[in-house]
Amino acid sequence: MLHIILFILKILGWILLAILGLLVLLVCIVFFVPLRYRAEGRCKGTLDSLYGKIRFSWLLHLVSGSAVYDGGKLMWTIRIAWKKLYGGMEEEWEEEEAPAGAVMHTEEEDLKALEELLDGGEKQQQESRKEELPEKNLPEKDSLAENSPQKNPPEENLPNENLQGKKNPDKITEGEENQEAAEKAASAENRTVSKKIPADQKANSEKTGSASKIEDTESEKEGIASKIEKKYQKSSKWIQGIYNKIKYTFEKICDTIKTLLEKKDKLLEFIEDEIHRSAFFTALKELRRLLRFLKPKRVEADLHFGFEDPSITGKVLGLISMIYPFLGEHTNIQPDFEQKILEGNIAISGKLRVLYVVIMGWNLIWNKNVRTTFRHIRKFEL
Repeated sequence: MLHIILFILKILGWILLAILGLLVLLVCIVFFVPLRYRAEGRCKGTLDSLYGKIRFSWLLHLVSGSAVYDGGKLMWTIRIAWKKLYGGMEEEWEEEEAPAGAVMHTEEEDLKALEELLDGGEKQQQESRKEELPEKNLPEKDSLAENSPQKNPPEENLPNENLQGKKNPDKITEGEENQEAAEKAASAENRTVSKKIPADQKANSEKTGSASKIEDTESEKEGIASKIEKKYQKSSKWIQGIYNKIKYTFEKICDTIKTLLEKKDKLLEFIEDEIHRSAFFTALKELRRLLRFLKPKRVEADLHFGFEDPSITGKVLGLISMIYPFLGEHTNIQPDFEQKILEGNIAISGKLRVLYVVIMGWNLIWNKNVRTTFRHIRKFEL
C-alpha cells in the first residue's frame, strides 16, 4: 500500500516539475528571445514618391508582421502561427492574391468606359432631336398653304354687288351721303372720348406707381435699419464674450502665479532634498542604460532635407544632432536652408528584448531612495 502511495506521489511530482519547467521555459522565451525589426524608407523629392516599410518577427517567425506605405496607401499584415490578419487597403491585398486568369480593371479603364457611354448617349439625343424637328415643321407648312388662298382670294370670287358698286359710282343717292357724314361725326366723337380716357388712366397709374415706390423705399429703409441693429447686437455680444474670456484667463494665470510664488519654498525644499535628488539621478542613469540597450544595431542614412521656413530646418537639425552620436558612422545628413526638399534613403535594423525593461524596473524597485521618493510624491500637496 505504501509503495502505491509513493508511486502516485512520484507521478504527481513529475507532473508538477514538468509544469514548472514549462513555466520557466515560457518566462525565459519572453525575456530572452528578441523581437527583431527592420525598417527602410526612401523619397525622391515628392510625397507621391515616399516609400516606407517595416518588418518584425519573434520566436522563429511564429509571430511576424509588416507594414508598407507606398504612394499614399498604407497596408499592413500580422501573422500569429497560422492566423493572418490584414489591414489598410484590403483591395490591394485581394488583387495580389487574385488568380492569373481573372481580368483586373484599372480606374483609368473604368473612366474611359464611362466617357464612351456618356458620348454615345449625347449622340443619340442629338439624332432624335434632328428627327423630331422636320416632323414638327411639316404641319406648319401645310397650315400656311391652306390659309394662303383665304388671305388672297381671286377677284373672280368677289360678290357681284361690290363689282357693281365699283362699276357704277354715279348711282349714289343724297340719303346715303348724309348717312356717311353722320357716321364720320360719330366716329370722330368716339376717338376724342377714347383719347381722354387713356390720358386719365395714365395719370392715375402714375400716381399709384409713385405711391408704391415711396412705400417700397420706406420698407427697404426699415429693413436695412433692422439688419444694422441685429449686426450691431451680435458684434457687441461677440466682443463682450471675447473680453470676458481674456479677463478670465488673465485672472486665472495671475492666481496660479500667486499660488506658485506662495508655495515656491515648499517646492524648492522638496526638490533639493538629498533623497529625492539621489532618486532622480538613479532613474536618469537607468534610462540611459535602457536607451543604450535599445539602440539599433545598424543605421544607414543618406538624407537631404529642408523646409520652407529655415528656422524649422534649424530646429530639426538640432534635434538630430542630439542623437547623432548614437546613429553610427554610416549616416550622412545634409540640411538645406533655401528650399523645401526631402531626398534620400534610410535603413534601420535591431533587436528588442523585454529583459532590458525588466532589469530597469528591478533596479528602480529595489532602490530605497526611489521607493521613498515615490511615496512622498503620492502624498505631496501644494
